Amino acid sequence: MVIWRNKKETFSGRRFDSGLERAVYQILLLRQKSGEFSNVESQVHVLICGTKDHECSYKTKIESIVDFKCTRPDGSFIYVEAKGFPNEKWPLKLRLMRHYLDAPLELWEGTKHKPFLKETIISLELKNGRKVPL
Repeated sequence: MVIWRNKKETFSGRRFDSGLERAVYQILLLRQKSGEFSNVESQVHVLICGTKDHECSYKTKIESIVDFKCTRPDGSFIYVEAKGFPNEKWPLKLRLMRHYLDAPLELWEGTKHKPFLKETIISLELKNGRKVPL
């Protein structure tokens, strides 16, 4: 069993699992103030496989909790994940997100002092123009 030594951090009355997550949240708040986002939610449950009428729905439902869901003024949204040290489940979840996620995912890495956007993932379902059933 691996035990991460992340320190819980608090900012503006919210508690975060790590300093990196707090730093990314602060960046998202700046983007919200600039008008890019109308809302920023934290710890959002996302179904990445097993949705109704999906090819894998008869076997299992796989859910993940992303750090943030950012809604744009036009109603569209993106997910944001701050990933300092991936756990053993992360590679599988990331692979599924690359195929089935219903919105783009910004993946942030680094430290609480220097967070950086590693990549923006657009799932194959979105690239191929198929709407992911939710």
